[in-house]
Amino acid sequence: MRFTSLLKTKAVEKTIAKGNMKVEGKVVDEQGEPVIGAAVLIEGTTTGSVTDVNGNFVLSVPSKDAVLVVSYIGMATGKVKVQPKLTITLKSE
Repeated sequence: MRFTSLLKTKAVEKTIAKGNMKVEGKVVDEQGEPVIGAAVLIEGTTTGSVTDVNGNFVLSVPSKDAVLVVSYIGMATGKVKVQPKLTITLKSE
């Protein structure tokens, strides 16, 4: 598990070196609890990530104007403009 996480981190670092922006975030529910396994995608692409057991994700985005689409079963899909550090709250449907 740790090895896979390290590989993902290295892949993000290589992409960031090409001029992309690194986005680190956390997805939580309305009570502030982490949402495990939420999909985090760059809008209009198939590029994305999935949150870990703490609700955290790291993603390399091509532009500071990019929008993230965050979804999880049973919760309303959220959209947010990228920032280097994000906390995204999903609401129940």
